[in-house]
Amino acid sequence: MKQQVKKVKNNGRKKTIDRVRNAYNKWEQSPKGQSYRKSPERIAMETKRTRINKKNVVGHLKYLYQSMRKRQREDFGSELNYKVETLINLFWKQTEKYGMKCPYTGVKMTTIHTGKKDRGYGQSTNISVDRKDSELDYNAIDNLRFVTVDINLKKGACPPKFMQNILNS
Repeated sequence: MKQQVKKVKNNGRKKTIDRVRNAYNKWEQSPKGQSYRKSPERIAMETKRTRINKKNVVGHLKYLYQSMRKRQREDFGSELNYKVETLINLFWKQTEKYGMKCPYTGVKMTTIHTGKKDRGYGQSTNISVDRKDSELDYNAIDNLRFVTVDINLKKGACPPKFMQNILNS
């Protein structure tokens, strides 16, 4: 008796899966489903737009902001308590003091987008957000500094004074 009940459940589940699959296939063939699917031209256009946006500083900072939001959620379990405009203003404030140069090394910071094929950190001279004290989260806005990707990766968890001593020696 138990086997018959189990068999009926499996058949019912399989029928449900088949019904859903058939409904999806019908929808995919419909005009609405066809318009929803992205064409290769549309995908290429969106990729080009992303590349253009990341070439300019504000577009690159917006990209960094999204990355920070994700890391804040994953690593610290909370949301950022400021908007992207605050991050952009902080960047312009730093450029008044250092220009477009890394405060640690003096290397010119860039916003070169390498495309989706070359995922990772991009160019070693690209702008990266550094937390001066790695123990604090991204919500401590006074703890943030814009540096090159290269120096941020090399810095790791070193405190800023230690890092400055290494660079000065």
